[in-house]
Parts: sequence; C-alpha cells; structure tokens
Amino acid sequence: MTPEEFRAELAKHGVKLSDEQMQQFQTYYEFLVATNEHVNLTAITKQDEVYLKHFYDSLLPALEVKDLQTRPFSICDVGAGAGFPSIPLKIAFPNLKVTIVDSLNKRIKFLEELSQAYPNDYIILVMDNAVWHKSQTLEVPSNIEFTFIPPYTPEM
Repeated sequence: MTPEEFRAELAKHGVKLSDEQMQQFQTYYEFLVATNEHVNLTAITKQDEVYLKHFYDSLLPALEVKDLQTRPFSICDVGAGAGFPSIPLKIAFPNLKVTIVDSLNKRIKFLEELSQAYPNDYIILVMDNAVWHKSQTLEVPSNIEFTFIPPYTPEM
C-alpha cells in the first residue's frame, strides 16, 4: 500500500488525513527504517508493507470503534514495540492521549526520539514490564471500559 493508497483507503472510511498528518506518517516511516538499521525494531521495512501492515492495521480499531476518531480518550499501549498501534492512532486522531508501556529501553528510546518530532502532542512513555502486574487483582474504575477488537486485515 503506497502512501497515496493509504490516504485513499482511509478516506473511504471517512478518515481524511491532512498533508501535515501524511508528512508525520512519512517522518515516522523514515525514522523507523533508519533506526532499524542498528536497532532491531521490526522485520517489516519496505514502504508499501509498513503503510499496510503497520500504519493501516494500527488504525483499524478506530474504523470499528468510531468514538476513537473524535472523543478525547486516553489510551494505553502495553508492549508497544516500535509504537504500533498507538503512534499511528495518535497521528490520525490527535484528540487521543497516549501512554506507551514497553519493557525494553531500546524501544522506549526510539519512541522518545520519535515523539520529539511531535512536540505538541500528548504522549507518555513508560519503561515497565507488564508481566509483573497481577491482572486478577486489577480494579477497573467505572469510567473505563475494556473492548476486545479482534485482529483484522482487509483484503486490498
């Protein structure tokens, strides 16, 4: 999927990306590929594949749950790796507040450097190992709802 196809496919779903947002995706792609040369972040580095398998797939939850596109939700991406899906969601939907948790410093460092390209955006980075948390004892506040969204890749 080329950047132009990416933009057109999202527009079919009512998501219209500005030129600035398209440039942010391009900056993200270029930084990902450059960093990946010396830090293993992803096996997917060809532009068409990154735009489909990383960027487009990251936005699928917002195509299913339309409120993600407009409401000022706070989202937490645990085990974000190279920032998927949280950073593409943040670029496409600036209303989101994003917290990213990952256990490896190399990925947090990459995301910290990447987030400097978006100084006006609300992004929190946390290095933590979520395995240590006991989900059985987690008390979910009444204003938070967990929604399971199954993985899905539409045929192009």
